[in-house]
Amino acid sequence: MVQELRSLQRKIEGKEKIDACNILETYVYNMKNQVNDKDKLADKLQAYEKEIETTVKEAVEWLDDNQSAKNEDYEEKLKQVEATCNP
Repeated sequence: MVQELRSLQRKIEGKEKIDACNILETYVYNMKNQVNDKDKLADKLQAYEKEIETTVKEAVEWLDDNQSAKNEDYEEKLKQVEATCNP
């Protein structure tokens, strides 16, 4: 019974990690697409364009380099990216 509970806990933690990764990944790629769509956001991005592009690029690299990160790490990275992209 204890082993079953531990197994269930690992499955839940694994799902939370996957969910956190997916949220961050979706947000980062949506921002990347918006930055690349100059007609759509040109007026809004002029002042922050380079900073956003850099943040998005770094976040994509972070995702690639941190496949084994914990869900808390993904959530923290999302907060950092959002802070730059949505000041």
